[in-house]
Formats: sequence, C-alpha cells, structure tokens
Amino acid sequence: MWIKPSFTSHSSLTLWAVERANPYFQLQRRKGVGKGQGLSGLFVGTFDSVFDSKAPSYRIVRTPEASNKVMTISLAWDKDEAYSDFEWLEKHLLPTIATIILEKDEDVAQFIQCKIESIIANSPTQTRLEDPDNFTRSELKFFKLFNMPDEERLVIYYSCSYWKNKIPRQGKLYLSINYLCFHSFFIGIETKLVIRWTDVVDLHHGGNVISDSLNIYTRKEKYSFRVLLHGEETYRLCEQLANLAMRQLMSDEVFQRDRSLPKNRRLNLKDQSSIKRDLDARKRSETYRCQFNLPVEEKLDGETECSLWTPYDKKNSSGKLYISSSYICFASKVEDLVTLIIPMRDVSVVEVVNSNSNNRVLPNALVISIKGQPSILVSNLIDREQVLAKITNFLASQGAPRRIDSRPNSFSENDSQLPAIGESKIEFQPQLLSKFPKVLDEIELALEKKKIKEWDRLFADYGRGITMYRVHEVRLAVLKGLPEKYRGELWMVFSGAINEMANNPGYYESLVERFMHTVNVATDEIERDLHRSLPEHTAFQSNIGIDALRRVLRAYAFRNPHIGYCQAMNLIAAVLLLYASEEETFWLLVVLCERILPDYYNTKVVGALVDQRVFSDLAKDHIPEIHNKLDDLGLLNMVSLSWFLTLFISVMSFAEAVNIMDCFFYDGVKTLFQFALAILESVKDELLACKDEGDAMTVLNDKFRCIVNCHTEHRVKEVEKRIYITELVDSAYRQFQTLTNNRIFNLRSKHKISVVQNLEEISMKNVIRSVAKCTKLENEALEEAFIVFREEYVTSKFYRTDPRPAIDILDKFDPQKPYYEHYRIEYEAFSAIFVGVTPWGMSETGQDLSLKLFRLLDSRKSNLINFRDFAWAMGILSSNDPVAKIKLLFRMHLPPAFRFEDGTTFEKSFLSPTSSIAILDDGVEAENFFSGESKPKTAVNPSDLVVDKEKKVEEPLSPLNQPQFIELCRILYALVNSSTSGREDQELYHAVANFSSVILRLGEEEKKLGRSVSTSSGLTSALNDNGDDLPKRRHSLTEADLEWRTTFKQVLASILNEEKLNEYFSSGFNLTKYIEDYRKKSAKFPV
Repeated sequence: MWIKPSFTSHSSLTLWAVERANPYFQLQRRKGVGKGQGLSGLFVGTFDSVFDSKAPSYRIVRTPEASNKVMTISLAWDKDEAYSDFEWLEKHLLPTIATIILEKDEDVAQFIQCKIESIIANSPTQTRLEDPDNFTRSELKFFKLFNMPDEERLVIYYSCSYWKNKIPRQGKLYLSINYLCFHSFFIGIETKLVIRWTDVVDLHHGGNVISDSLNIYTRKEKYSFRVLLHGEETYRLCEQLANLAMRQLMSDEVFQRDRSLPKNRRLNLKDQSSIKRDLDARKRSETYRCQFNLPVEEKLDGETECSLWTPYDKKNSSGKLYISSSYICFASKVEDLVTLIIPMRDVSVVEVVNSNSNNRVLPNALVISIKGQPSILVSNLIDREQVLAKITNFLASQGAPRRIDSRPNSFSENDSQLPAIGESKIEFQPQLLSKFPKVLDEIELALEKKKIKEWDRLFADYGRGITMYRVHEVRLAVLKGLPEKYRGELWMVFSGAINEMANNPGYYESLVERFMHTVNVATDEIERDLHRSLPEHTAFQSNIGIDALRRVLRAYAFRNPHIGYCQAMNLIAAVLLLYASEEETFWLLVVLCERILPDYYNTKVVGALVDQRVFSDLAKDHIPEIHNKLDDLGLLNMVSLSWFLTLFISVMSFAEAVNIMDCFFYDGVKTLFQFALAILESVKDELLACKDEGDAMTVLNDKFRCIVNCHTEHRVKEVEKRIYITELVDSAYRQFQTLTNNRIFNLRSKHKISVVQNLEEISMKNVIRSVAKCTKLENEALEEAFIVFREEYVTSKFYRTDPRPAIDILDKFDPQKPYYEHYRIEYEAFSAIFVGVTPWGMSETGQDLSLKLFRLLDSRKSNLINFRDFAWAMGILSSNDPVAKIKLLFRMHLPPAFRFEDGTTFEKSFLSPTSSIAILDDGVEAENFFSGESKPKTAVNPSDLVVDKEKKVEEPLSPLNQPQFIELCRILYALVNSSTSGREDQELYHAVANFSSVILRLGEEEKKLGRSVSTSSGLTSALNDNGDDLPKRRHSLTEADLEWRTTFKQVLASILNEEKLNEYFSSGFNLTKYIEDYRKKSAKFPV
C-alpha cells in the first residue's frame, strides 16, 4: 500500500532484513515475520506483540547515502502486495530516474516523494480516508492475521492478555462488526482466537484495583481477557456488538453504516475508526430518544450547556440543550426540575438576544418563537453562533409532513396505492367514553371536576401540548391520576405518540383502507380475540367499539409484520380506545410496541423474557427475601410476564390500571418495575409464609382485588382491606425512587444476549426434530450441520453486495411455516458449505456438483433451499449407502439439475439473485424437442420423497441420454482423481473405464434393436423457457444422441459390479470432522 513518504532514523534498520534491493530502493521484511528467523526474529516479534508497535510485515524504503534518515514509501502485510509494489518501482520509476539528470541526492528524494504522492492522489481507494493512519494499518494487519473477507469492518482494538489454563498471553483484542479476535506472539508461540458475536451467550465484566477483566462465554467454552486499560468501555462496546448480532439472529436486520449520523468533533479521533464513531453516535442518539420519547429515526446532532428561562418562577435553570433534525430539547441538571421538548415544526423563528449593559443576566442568549405559544429563552450558550446556525439549517430543511413513515418492511412504501387524505368512507371513532360515558355519582363527579380544575391551572402555568414545561409539580399530578377528560390527550403528549401522528398524517387511514379485506393468520387471531376484550364495558358490547378495535389491531398488524398480532395487545388497545380516538390509539400502540416495550409482542416475546430477568435482578437487589422465596416457588418469572405484557390490566380492574398507565406514559418502563416491586413488598409477610405457588398466587390475587380508586371503592366492602391505587403508586415511587430507566436499559442489554441464545437453542432443537426423519444424519452431525448452515445464512445477509430479491413479509413471518423453512440460503452460501465440508465438493468439479445439487434441491425455483433439503443431501453424501449416493449422482444429471450449457451461461445468470432460472422438468419426449413442443411437469423435491429413515417411496427416475451420461462420466473421473493416489488411482480409473464402456455398449445395443422412444422414457431437455436458443441446440445435438439412453438400474448394476467403484461409493465420511476442519480454515467460525 503506497503511503505518504515518511522519514525514520537509520537505527530502525536493525529491526528489518533486506529481501530485495536496487541502487535506489530496498524491500525490507520485519524481523520476526515468518519462520526460522533466529533469536533476533523472536525478540522483534515478541516486542511488536507486547508493545503493540503496529509494524507492518514489509516496507519499501529509499535510503539516501548522505543522510541519517530513511524514507518509507510503501507498507504491506502481505508478501505478494509488497513484491508487486517493488516490481512496479523497478518497471516504471527506475528507468525514469536513470534517464534524468539529478545532481544532488536530495533532488532524487524530492522526485521520488512527488511521484509517490501523485500516485496516492490519483488512487483514493488505496487508503480509507475516513480512518486515521494508525488505525488503517492495524485494520490491514487484522485482515491479514485472521483471513477476513473484504466486507468485514474493524471497530477498535485493545492491548490485553488472554488467559488459558492459567497462562497469560499478551497481545491485542480486535473487535469487528461480526467477530471478536485475539492475536498474540510471544517467544515464538503464536495464539489466534476468532469468536463470532452470534456464538456469544453471555458477557461478564469484573476485575480489581489493578486491572479489569472481561469474560466471554460461548456454548462450549469460556474466554478470559485481563489487563484491560479501558475495561468498562471494552465491556460496553462488546455488549453493543453482541446485541447487534442478536438483532441479526432475530430478524433480517444487519449492521449498515449510517453516514447521516453526526460526528462528535470534541472526541480525540487519533486511533478511532469511523465505524466506532458511528456506533458511539448510535448509542448517544438512542439515549437521547429514550430520554425525551422521540421517534426512532431521530438522531442527536449535538448538545451544549446552557440555561433555560422558566417563566412560571422567573428563574434560570442550568442544564443541557439537545439538538436534532426535528427537535430541540432541554433537560435540567437537577433531575425532575424541568424538561422541555420543542418540535422544529412548531418553531417560527430563532433570534439572537444582543448582550448589553442592561442585559448582563442573559449573555449569549437565543429566543425561540413558537407558533401559538409564548417564546422560549435560552442563554449562556458556549457557542451561540454554531447553535443558531444548526437550528436555522434544520428549520430550512423542514418540509411538508410525511404521508407515510419509513419503517423497513412496512406496507406503506408505495404511496401511489394509498388513498388521498379525507377520501375515506369509514367512520373513524373518537374516544369511546364520549359515546359510552361513565355514570358518576355526586362525589365522583366532584372529584373529577377537582382534577380538571387542577390540570387547567397546570396548563395555564406550564403550557399545554408537546411544548409543556414538565416539572415536578406535573409529575405529582400524574401520580394522583389524570382526569378522564384529558387522559387521552396527555397520554399522546407524554409518550411522544403525538410526534409520530404529526409526522405521518393520513397514515392510519390509508392502512385501514388498503388492507380492509386482506386476510391472514394475524387477522384470524384478531377476530378470535375481539369479543374477549373488556367484554364487561358497554363500548365493547356494541359494533362501534368492536369495529374500532378491529381496525386498530389490523392496521398495526399490517404496519409491522414482524409483530403482527399478539394476545394482550387487544386488552391494551381496548383501554386506549376508551380515552383516545382510533388514530391516536394506533400511534400509542406503535410507541408502546416499538419503543417503550420493544420486542414484547413478537412471536417469541423476546422483550418480555428479557424483562423477566431484569425484574429478577431488581428484586434480588431491593427485596432479596421475597426474591429468594418466589424463586424457590418458581413463581417470579411467571407473574412478571403476565403483569408486564398487559400493563397490569389482566390482574386488576382497568379503572385502577389506567393510573399505572398514566405514570407509564409519563415516566417510561421503570414504572412497571417500581409498581411490581411495591406490590410484592406490600405482601411480604404473607408471601414468606406461603408453602407452595398456589398459596402465593392466592395472596397476590387477593391483593389485586383490594386495589380500588375513589370511583370503585364500593367493590371492597371491608374498609380496612381497601388499598387505594394512588397510595400504592406513591409508595412505589418513594420506596424505589433510585430505580431509573437508564439502569433498566443497561440490564436489558446485559440479558438480551442470553435470552436470544436460549431461544436460538430451542429453535435449533425444533428444526432438528422436524427434519430428523428426512435425513441419514445422526443427532450430533445434524446439530453441527445446522450450526454451519445457520452461520452461512447469517453471514450471507451481512456480506452480500447485490440487492436481495423481494421477500413476502407476511410469508416470512408466518408462524404456521415449518421450523426448517425459517432458515433458507442462496447458492453462494450453499456452495461455500458444499465445497468446504464434503469430499465431492473438494474435488476439481466441486463447483459443478454444487450447482447441480442446488438446482435439484431448489424445486420451487426460488433460488433458496431450506435446511431440510440441505440435511437430506448431507446425510446421503456422508453415509456408506452406495445405492443412495449413486441415485443422487444420477439425479444430478437429470433436469432440473442438468442443463446442456453447464459451466457457461448458467453461472452468469444464476449468480444474480434477481435473474430467472429457466428449467424444464422431466417428461419431454425426443420428438417434442425437435418440434419445439414441451410439456413440463411440476418439479418434485427429492427430500419430499423420503418420509422416514426406514420407509422410502419408490422414486421414478428418467433415463439419461448420451450427453447427460458423458457428463456423469466426466464428473465420476474427477471424483476418483481427487480421492486416491498411486496404484489405487489406476485401479479406480480402470473401473470407471469399464463402467463407461459397458453402459455405452448397452445403449448402442438398445438403439440397434430399434427400441422406440415412448412417453414413459422421460427423456428430458434443458431448454430455456422462451426457447430462443433452440436452433443452436438442434445444431449441436443429433437425434441419435437423444435416442441413446440408459436407465438408473443399468447404471447402478454396472457401478456395483465394479469392486473398486463399489468400495468408493460405500465409504462414508465423518461430517462433524469435516465441519470442524472447515471452521478452522474460515474466519466465519470460531477457532
């Protein structure tokens, strides 16, 4: 790699050995690179590894005669690259230097320097300009050491020691997007370690005063790294990368560089990669969105210290101003003092307040004018001009509100198919309590009016809507319960759902219109649960409420097919509809399912399982005695799952549950954990006295039945047993006030890895169980085959460079699909496995065979094969069943596996995933070939024909014509050639020759007998569907070639009659061992 010429001292030459030289340049190799370098090589190699010198393996230098400086012009970690650069110098630069007259050595050096700099300027791909030079060199070393694909990206590296068998190995820890790698070279001993993030099941961070430690757990082994200088940072980054991998396992989401993320210019970027800056920006943006309940696409641009003028108390509050493309937010340094959110869509103008002698209290101030609201004043801005420029630019970029949102895989991409706003003929409902009002007595009515009056005062003091000042007094009012008149409005404001709705006008209406009559699994489940949703309420005893609930649930199911519909969503949506309009309910459901409780309601309820473990950790810390008791009874996880999934609606009256929802939308997910801990704490004595889970459940159910509010206290006759919901909520906040959302988010990140891996383990067992009867592989080999298949499936999603074919999202997330159908790979991934783990694939015709086998298994012509098909083929190939292997080889030379143009046009068209693979199946007669007529049959997947290991269905096989048989013989010769050596070679070659001659003679004899070609012959052609190349085929194939044929029984008998061929096909191989060797050679698997 050419580099900008740099100079080092002559003393550095002692660390390098000269490989090649000429009068002007030297190609030098770093001592310690390669084997047999002697004591000096061991010393230099150990020095480079321990002290992290980042030295390349090779360099090209210009050594001036009259100077003590050495000019370096090229660095390389690969010998071929270094030699290529040196040969280029000898071919292009040396003749030029020899022909021009340069009087001084400095002139020669200057000429060389200018020439190299011009090469770099004209070759921008030589270096990654976004990354620092030191990091780029380390990244190239990383690629060289671990044989990484070009698409992989290194994030960062750290110096540390790897401990194995109580022996430390000092080296470097490399963290990339898909791998954790370690390399050490100490006194001639080299250690390499590659762990894929998708194999990590747990992470632990510990240490002592001297150093930090990091423990990485996979299913089979523990890896311990110590002497980490930045232990907490390393752990958090590993956790972030592992969670990205878990997301990759759960869905088709892969890491993609987000170049729109802003860069933090205050950071020291000396050795930090652009990917690391990207990940850091993602983390900051995620924290920002969670803090202010903003849409998931919002990205933090910057933050700065400032003061906010609060008009309600006429004071300045110190805090931070956060700016993104669509929002300006403020949070005070004192928690809960004041928080403010200003949407850019509501800002009319931003002006500078000039400081003067009369305005000393407001230095560096800005006035933000809000449409229809009082202006907002911020001061003490460190860089006011930059803040003003940012806000001005974002205001200028504010366009019209979007019709649709930008969620991937949603059904709103094609805007032309959506109806115009206002054209709907459906009557969308307002909040249902407006049509089905609650009957209140005088006392209840007085209490409700009191709440309304209090909130009217709060609106007057602190504002109304999204730009409301959120202060401690507002929080206290929320804890008391919101008035029913304002509940839906305030839920929208506090949750941030109002922003989603404002950004996507008409979106809900268009979803309802577009999918009104669409039916799938989700809609069937919705219909079953509609009448189970708050059936005691009059609103859902009529078609008005039921129809509104149906529309909301169906709209969300089509918006987010990853979730579709999950039980418990109907209860939550029903309660939301009572207080909010249909469209507002839809957006509240969006915020709830996608931001506040992510992954709660998908098919695997991953988020709920993660929060089970989070709750267990919190209970262990705050109420250890109750935790131990419920853990012994096996009840802790069970109760938390039902409580959190339904926001407590399923265990208490919704009239009390809405008070918890008030706090939930205001303060976020921590409310659920605080209330759950408070409930358990309130019945501590009763729970500790329980003898079994039945007693404990009875205690908890009795507790929930006694929870009332001022409107429902008559339900509990005994006054002393009444527990008012407002008192319980207040107790939860006071007892567990140290619990924060940030802590919950950190615990979620910690536990998500193990939860997803447990689910993957269960999924693997389900897949293996579903295909066990369709393959000859035993359990151990089948498990290894699945792991390598799944890893290629995951890898192909990240490394693919061409566009993926369109996927039917509803089909992909169909829960009724067989387990093995959820994992399907394309040809490139299948070929990599086949060539890497099978003797047939390792032969010189391995690519041809992988192509034929893939076509055979891809009976649906989808360019994808599932794990069942793969396991069926691997079972036959690794078995010692000669008949099954010969039959498979025979099938691979019949259409659709065989095509006459194999090796030429097919590979070019096949490797494009969007191209069509034209295949005609069995049953085309010879006369139809010449007449241009064909009658294709439906292709049958061979793995469908084997329903059991013992019981097989007779498979009708068409005969081979002469071109097909010649291709089979060519493949057989290649397989034999790659499997033997010496005398065995000759014997097997002789056996193949005998077999070929026997079959050819049989075919000729049958032709001489005048045997007619009937429809039962099944003679096949590999014409393209459109038939454009038919004249070419007629010219190259004669009628005699196609009339010649041989049957499977003839081929089978002839092969088995040859002793050496019989032995060859009867020999199996250990698939597990081959997979293990494949992993050692590939960076895609742990070694």
